[in-house]
Amino acid sequence: MGADPREVYLASRSRKGCWRMSTNSIGQAALTNEWLDQQGVPNLQLLWIAYHYPSQRTPTAQASAEPETTR
Repeated sequence: MGADPREVYLASRSRKGCWRMSTNSIGQAALTNEWLDQQGVPNLQLLWIAYHYPSQRTPTAQASAEPETTR
């Protein structure tokens, strides 16, 4: 997945909580956004945007579409 197994083992032996370990560079290198997408993990950022701005398109659709003109 992109991390040295020995470093992963050392990080797994940490007594820090999961929230604090999420900022660990080993975990960030091992669990990339691409890998999480492949595993089917929901994208919380896109879900949040869809919930709070239901009338707007997703950021990926906005990037591919031409800019809208305002009147």
